[in-house]
Amino acid sequence: MTETLSSHWFRVILPICFICFLYLCSFYLFLCATNSLIYSTVCLLHANESFCSEIDRNKSLRASQESIQRESSQWALYGTLSFAIVACFVSPIYGSLSDTKNRKLPIVLTVSNAIITGLIITIGSVYQGTKICLLFYILANIVNGFGGGSLTLIS
Repeated sequence: MTETLSSHWFRVILPICFICFLYLCSFYLFLCATNSLIYSTVCLLHANESFCSEIDRNKSLRASQESIQRESSQWALYGTLSFAIVACFVSPIYGSLSDTKNRKLPIVLTVSNAIITGLIITIGSVYQGTKICLLFYILANIVNGFGGGSLTLIS
């Protein structure tokens, strides 16, 4: 009986841990990709593509590079805040849902929300170089916040 119970827990816990691990890996890859998307979009808003490809290599464009990095950082901050504010309100709801219903449900909701977030970012990347891309980025972070994000997996 004990062996059956331990093998049951092993089969239940291992897939959830693996899913959480994959989610966290994809979340950090998402951060890197979106930061690159923000930087290139902000650069394309201020200049043409050839200028943006030379900005990192040419030392004389230092002032332009700092201006673009500053604006990119602001957009990244807006995205992080939009995610965090929503996630701080949603995570306790998912926590109580996890306690009363099922532990897997909040994890499934978080992972499925991350997929939707990725789709929104993919659609937004079609509009790279326009403000629409940056607005899609903010929208994706709000949607990701409704999934509770990594805060749900940590709690």
